[in-house]
Parts: sequence; structure tokens; C-alpha cells
Amino acid sequence: MGTPILERDLALAQLDALAKAAGQGAGHTVFVTGEAGAGKTTLLRAFEDQMTDARALRGACEDLSIPEPLGPLRDLALDAGVDLDTLWRTEGDRLSVFLNLLACIERSEETPILLIEDLHWADEATLDFVRFAARRLRTRRILMVVTARDDETEGRPQLRRAMGGVAPKDATRIVLEPLSAEAVSHLAAGSGQPADEVYRITGGNPFYVTELLQGGGDDALRSVQDTVLNRLGRLPPDTRNVLEAVSIFPRRAERDYALAVAEEREEAFDPAIDSGLIQDDGTYVTYRHEIARLAVETALRPTRRRRLNKVLLEYMQADGRVPNARQMHHARAAGDSAQISRLAPMAGREAMAAGANLQAADYLSIAVERADPGDATTFAELLFDAGEACRLVSRIQDAMGYFERALSIRGPDNALRGRILQRLSRVKWAAGQKVQARTLGNEAIDLQEGPDTEELAMALASRAQIAMSDYEMEASLPVAQRALDMARRLGRTDIVSHALSTQSLATLFDSSQMNALYAESIEAAKAARSPINLVRCIANGGVVNWYGLRFADALEFFDEAIATGYETDTIEQSAFYQGFRVHTLDRLGRWDEAFAMAREIIAQPLEQSSPAIMLRLTASRISMRRGESDGSEHLAMIDALMGEEDGRHICDVACFHAERAWLKLEDQDRAQAAMEDALALKISPMLKEEVLDWQRRIDAARLPDEVPDLHEVYRESLSGNWTAAAERWQQLGDPYREALALAEGDAAAVTRALSILDRLKANRVRETVLVRARERGLDIDAPARPRATTRANPAGLTQRQMQVLALLGDGMSNAEIADKLFVSSKTVDHHVSAILGKLDVASRGEAAALARKQGWF
Repeated sequence: MGTPILERDLALAQLDALAKAAGQGAGHTVFVTGEAGAGKTTLLRAFEDQMTDARALRGACEDLSIPEPLGPLRDLALDAGVDLDTLWRTEGDRLSVFLNLLACIERSEETPILLIEDLHWADEATLDFVRFAARRLRTRRILMVVTARDDETEGRPQLRRAMGGVAPKDATRIVLEPLSAEAVSHLAAGSGQPADEVYRITGGNPFYVTELLQGGGDDALRSVQDTVLNRLGRLPPDTRNVLEAVSIFPRRAERDYALAVAEEREEAFDPAIDSGLIQDDGTYVTYRHEIARLAVETALRPTRRRRLNKVLLEYMQADGRVPNARQMHHARAAGDSAQISRLAPMAGREAMAAGANLQAADYLSIAVERADPGDATTFAELLFDAGEACRLVSRIQDAMGYFERALSIRGPDNALRGRILQRLSRVKWAAGQKVQARTLGNEAIDLQEGPDTEELAMALASRAQIAMSDYEMEASLPVAQRALDMARRLGRTDIVSHALSTQSLATLFDSSQMNALYAESIEAAKAARSPINLVRCIANGGVVNWYGLRFADALEFFDEAIATGYETDTIEQSAFYQGFRVHTLDRLGRWDEAFAMAREIIAQPLEQSSPAIMLRLTASRISMRRGESDGSEHLAMIDALMGEEDGRHICDVACFHAERAWLKLEDQDRAQAAMEDALALKISPMLKEEVLDWQRRIDAARLPDEVPDLHEVYRESLSGNWTAAAERWQQLGDPYREALALAEGDAAAVTRALSILDRLKANRVRETVLVRARERGLDIDAPARPRATTRANPAGLTQRQMQVLALLGDGMSNAEIADKLFVSSKTVDHHVSAILGKLDVASRGEAAALARKQGWF
């Protein structure tokens, strides 16, 4: 029963053009989005019908209670004739599997078109594949078309994750709007239904329109569920029976399974196919739309739904080929506790092997809840696996709880107990519980002392990392070297990369060592195919460059580490890397970006103390320098988070207090107390350079008698050579410190400093510099402040706020802007509020009118 496809000509033309370009080697990714029932699948089928010299490979995500890891990839590989399991065994790591799968697919003589449906139900590993492929298709003969709902609860978060790091030129978004009143009228012609009433009820949703028109009679006045069930009620009993069985299958049902579960003959399908409720390709049976399937499934009596799922689960287990994730979904739907207990650990470990760590954490958490603790060793291993999965996705408190429970069990051998101690040490350190982290790390080593073992090498590498993070460089280096030597003897390249990365930071200021070590650690992690170590090594390259004052290079490393972490689903330390990235943007003078990013991350739950401190410090510094606050808004939380914190943050917080005192926002005695705590730390002098420079500004008499060897720019600053310091800060790309150095110079230098501070919008610092210069008797011809409504940066709007303002001018709603920019509606609300405040207007319309009047767009 065909229905014409209306108002989709432009979308089909776009897909056709992109398919032809892909055939010429210019691959691309298309995201087709719209509400449920908008016609995404119908559009793909119409596109397939018109394709020439192209081959469609299909994959789809299922609405399982916990998504099946890489389910759509298995579909694509099957269509392409690729044995994904063999590829996985051969390649070993996920990124190599992704790359080789794309290479196999591209060998087709026809242009491969990857069709991935329902991304809103995707697991993390599938999202990572989509992003991985989207970033690499531009030089391949592949077009990838992905469909997803665009609602805030399911679709948009998945789309943002899949689009992260994908350049705009590499992806196109096609938004399917509801049908117009004219299109609905065209479809309703001859149906006997009032077109305006159909349009009013459906809002132009294509699926709803079609269902109501096909229902006949008075169905235009019914809900869609009522309409579907009314159509079902007109079918023969055996057909109704088999359709109820099909409804418990998310996405599609194997024909044989559906008939067996329903205990019906094949002919029972025919009336349903004739009615247009289902489609049959000979292997699978599917409802024409998910909305129809859900209407039937939710109408089932609970007892019947459980019985159908129980019977289906029995057939799946007899088959022996169905993934544990699918079986787990039906076990939960059947309420089968025994099967849930059996399947959850297997599904969780399969998910970890596939790199779907979020799903692994969910499965293994269920497994722990239902496990029998009678077998102490087996239960401890399960708790360890659950803790490890949670650790990898930054569920720090959950991970800590599982590791602590595992540790409390008597029975595990020393190797397992050592692994538990080592992991618990790491999560304790991440949570800011430094003393316990050190103690547990030492226990892990003591427990396993003796011959070379992988567990001992890992315990040594982890303890060396903690010592290095505490700035105990001399203590860290011999432990890291012992871990490195042992790992090399054992052939554990992943532990080699871990130890090398720690050494690169422990020898931070040895210029002959640092570049070689962190580069070597990255190569070792790649060779080991160890995503978690690769991400850590790349990020540590950023830290090395940051402390080396090479801020632009540091930013590239942090960007790569964050992207690689999301691509490989290893986000254990992502908040830490984001925190250091914001820290770096601050040094580079990209304050708008740093402040916005800090605010956005702070608004989310953060279980790690270090990034929580870094982000709050950066947000407070920028707000204080610009005169938007006195900088005290996060001090209480920072003090609470410090607890057992390490030297890095003691120094950072001391500098913040000193800067507040320099700006006359804080009592100098309080600031001096914080400075003395930092100066007393037994750490490398180069880690205290910024502390020394701020001590010079607030009270140079309290500087140590002997200033040790420091970076050249700090030596110049501490010696009073403001000219050389300013020149060097300019070369290093740190405009704020360049301005602070110039502020100590002559009138011309101060004038230059004021210009830099104006560009940074550092209004409070500008006033302080001007007052201090005049107190020195300088005659300052202060440059006029840039007008708030210049074309380059009207009213101090950020680049993102200018984008939002332009879209307001186009008459878009916040929800439409969120879709356009791939951000949440809440983020758009924040930008709109900021725009209204900066432009001093009361409404969106006034903001757009002012922008047009000023010629900003």
C-alpha cells in the first residue's frame, strides 16, 4: 500500500549529489534528523530506489534496555561480506578494526552507501565508529547516511557525541520538517477524511497522517495508538497473534523466531503485509514504523509480554548465535532473574572487549547486584571488572565502592588482590584522597614483591605516576625505571608506555629528556594498541609542553587527547584534560572560550577534585580580571576541594590569592600566608615560577635570598627586566603576562599594556595598571577603550554569541538554534540571556533589531 513521498525532493537531491561525489572519491557523512514519524526511513528507502552505480549496506540500532555494542557494525559487515569477529581477532584493537572495515567496504566496485538507522539508540562504541568514519571519509569512496531523532532526551545528546570533532565540511545535516497543510490535504484527497482536522491532530507528522488516513471511518479522531490497535483488531486472530509476537522484537524480528514464539503458520503474515502494518524481506519482519510496534507492545497484557519474551529467550539460547546483549534485553523483559544473573557478566565483559565501556559499566553493575557472593574469588573478580568499567567512564565513586568491596573479600590470590589495590589507589587519587592513594599504592607493591610479574610492573608504574603527580620527582623516577625495565622483560608494551609517560613528566625540566620521552611513550602506546595509555600519553605531552611554556603546542596535545578519548570510549581522565585545556586557553588569552568552557563543565557533576579546582580557578580569574566579580565566587568550594591536594594546586591557589591582593580585592596578609605555604613546598623551583613572580608583585622583600634557575622569561621578570620579559611573553603567546610586564615599564610600554588589556576586556586590571602607573608619576595618554558596539566585537559578544544573535535575526526559536548549532537548548538559553544583558535590551526582537541597525549582520 504505497504512499507518495511529499516535500522531500530537496533532501533526495542532496543525497543523490553527495553519493555521486563519493563515487569520485569525495566521501561524506549525512545526518538525517527529525521527530519520530518524520519519514527518515521512508527517505532512505526512496534514496535506495533511485541510486545508480551504488550499493547500500544497512545497519541499525535497536531499542534494547542496554544497547548492544557495535550492533549496527555487525549488520554492515555482514552486508559487506566481512567477518567482523575474524577482523577483531586479527587486529586486536577497535580503531584498527574500524579502519580495516572501511578499507574492506571501499573495495566494492560500486559506491558503498552506509545506511545507519536510529542512532538515538546507539551504544558508545557505535557512536565512536560514526565519529571515526565521519572524520576520515573525505578522501574515500563512501557515503555514510545516519538517521536519528532530534529530541533533547535521546537524539541530540547522541548527535553531539557522534559529531564531536567532526569538521563542518565533512558532514551535512538534513532536518525533516513536518508536512505542510497543503501536503496533508493532497494525501487526504479522496479518503473521506477532513484534511484540516487530520492536519490539526497530526501536526503534519507523516507517520501519524498515514496511519489516520489508512485507519478509515472515524479514526481521524482517535489517538495513533487507538488507530493502530483498531487496524490490528480487524485482522484474523492468527495474524493478530503473530503481530503481537513481532512487537516484542526491537527493530526487526527473525521470521522463524516470530512464528515459533506465536506458534502460528507462515500464512499468518499475509493479511498484516497486505494491510501495510509490517514489511517482510524474506528473512526479517518489521513494523512499518517503530511507533506502530510500540503501540502494539505497550497494549500487551504484562503476563503475555513476559511469556512471549521468555519463549523467545529459550529459542535464542537454543540457537547459540544470538549476542548476549540481545538475550539480556529479553531476559529482563521476561523478568527471568536466573538468566539475568547468568547473562549480565558475559554481556558486560563483551561490551568491555568491544570498547563500549558505558554499556559495560551498566551490565556489570546489574551483575554485581544479582551475583552470588558465595564463591569469593569469582565475586571479587566480578567486583573488580565492574570497578574497572566504571573507572574508565569516570564513575569514580561507583568504581571506588566496587574496588573496596572486592578488597574486603577474603579469598582472592595475591595477583588479583594486588590489581584491586593498584586500581583503588588510582581512583582514590583521582577523588582527591591522596594519603590513602599513596598507602594503597605501597601496599600493592609490597604484596607482590618478588619475581617479575605483570601485576607488580603495573603496581610500580601506577605508584610512580602518583609520586610524579605529587611533584615527588626524585621518588618517582627510580620506581618508574624499575617498572619500565620489568615491563620490557615481560613484553608488556602498554606498561612500558605508562612508565615512559611518567618519566617524561618526572624529568619535566630536563630539556634533553622531555621531548624524547613523551614522544617515545606515545609510540609505545600505539604499538601496544592500548587506548587508555595512548590518551594518557598524548595528554601528558600536553602537560610537558604546558610546563615548558609552549602553550600553543600544549593545546594541540590536549585537543588530540580529548578527541582520542571520546573516539576510544576511554574517558577516565577526560575532565582532567578538559581542565588543563581551559588552563591553557587562559594562558593563550582566549578568555571567552576558556570562561564559557569552564562554566559549562562546572555545571556538570565532577567526581575528580583536580579538574574541579582548575576550572573554578580559571573561571574566577577571568571574571575577576574583567571586573565581573571579585573572584571569590568559587573560593569556598576550592578550599573544600583542596583537602589533601598536591603542590600544583597549592601553587595555583596561592597565585590567585596574590592576584586578588594586587587588585586590592583581598587582605594582603591572607594572600601572603597562602604564598608562604606554596614557597615552602619541597618541589622543583620551576614549578614555583609563577608563585615567585606574584610574590615579587605583592611584596618583593619576601622573595628568597637566592632565586634558583628558572625559565628565561621568569628570570628576566624577577630581575626587573620588563622589556625582555614582555618580548618573551609575546613570543610565547601569553598576552596577559605580556601586559603585566609592560605595565612595569615607561609610559609608552604602559600604553601598550592598556591596549592588550582592552583586547582581553580585562577592565579591572586596566584600572589597576593605570592607577599604579600614575602613582609612579607617569603621564599616561591612555587609549580610549574600544566602543562596546564595534563591528569586530559588538558589546563584547563572543563568537558563539554572534552566531546565536544572527540566528535570532533569522527568527529562529531557541530549540531551532540548538538544532542548528548542535548544542542543548539550555546552552542556547544561556547565550540568549548573555546577549540581552550585554546589549542592554529586554527582548530577542530588540536584540535582532539593534544588530540590524548597527549593521552587524
